[in-house]
Amino acid sequence: MPQRPLLVLEGVDIRRVSATGESRANIITKMTVPPLRKKTVAHDPGGGNLEVNYALRRIEALEPAFAAPLDISLFDGFGEIDQWIMAGVYRDADNGNVPLAFRAIVTGVLNAWEPAETDPAEFHSCNYMFAEVTDYEATLDGREFIYVSRSERATRYLGKEYFPGFNRALGV
Repeated sequence: MPQRPLLVLEGVDIRRVSATGESRANIITKMTVPPLRKKTVAHDPGGGNLEVNYALRRIEALEPAFAAPLDISLFDGFGEIDQWIMAGVYRDADNGNVPLAFRAIVTGVLNAWEPAETDPAEFHSCNYMFAEVTDYEATLDGREFIYVSRSERATRYLGKEYFPGFNRALGV
């Protein structure tokens, strides 16, 4: 039986779209790609024997994050809508160690900064978090992986519309 390839994450970077020549690849310690979760609504009928969490035609808020040392340049435009590139390199360990590019363009607000507890003998790290994400486009090895746009009312995974026919039925 063929096995799925093992993809090993080997490098990450975060930068503004407007400053693509500015890299943080040597200082980023963690990158959190936002989880994809469909919103649910519980139906618990009074005479029924089972509560069911029905999945809705929407996903929960996308809130990417990353960790790095104190980076003063990140406070330029802090709390304002901007576009960011989250970049990564996966190595296909089962197919010749080919490097695969991961790219996500995030439109949102860098709105939280949280310094971690530290002392002078330790490497100082801070957590940076996004909110108000309205557009998220991720590719893996040049192929669309995830595309979500609030204004377009689009949600696609692997190029396939996740809620087909919904906008048509809604009349938009």
